[in-house]
Amino acid sequence: MYDFIKGISVRLDKERSALTIESNSIGYEVFVHENITIAMDENIMLYTHLSVSETNMSLYGFTSRLERDVFRLLLRVSGLGPKLALRIMAAKEAKALLGLLSQGSSDALSELKGLGEKTAKKIILELGKKATKMLLHLAAYGEEAEISHGLAMAYNKTELVAALKDLGYREGEATQASHEALKFFEENAKPSLEELLAVALKQIGEKRSLK
Repeated sequence: MYDFIKGISVRLDKERSALTIESNSIGYEVFVHENITIAMDENIMLYTHLSVSETNMSLYGFTSRLERDVFRLLLRVSGLGPKLALRIMAAKEAKALLGLLSQGSSDALSELKGLGEKTAKKIILELGKKATKMLLHLAAYGEEAEISHGLAMAYNKTELVAALKDLGYREGEATQASHEALKFFEENAKPSLEELLAVALKQIGEKRSLK
């Protein structure tokens, strides 16, 4: 829904890691990791990720596409939410974190803030190969390159399934609707989560009406 936000940094709530950015006379609250360096009352740009749950919608901001891509990669781990993913991002530079995942360094990963040995091993198991693919992509195209279409669509599917489950739909129904919503768009399209959600809800409604 939102790729980035440009505006003036107004206030940083360090306790909540929440930054207020004024853009076109509107104040946007964007959650950032605790080690981000941002001066107040200056023009800034953050790449954003929209998190949708049953009770709220939250924006998370990052200084580079790579940071945001690694954050989204972490969200693909079952049971790992955006708050924990943000704490992990604060503890390690994005490319270095990809290196830990690719190398299978669960011991080093378990030392990061908010993680234990069990969670670290789960992250390595689920993301190791994907992290390697991202590192290869970075080596070929550079850190500011867009991630591959396949990876981008995978992130979208993960977010879409999570959003549908938050709205009360069963996992099987959410997964099938997400798959059909992604098929609805052309191969090279980059639909927003909002667009995917609209198609998925329509698919679910049509199927239920036939029962």
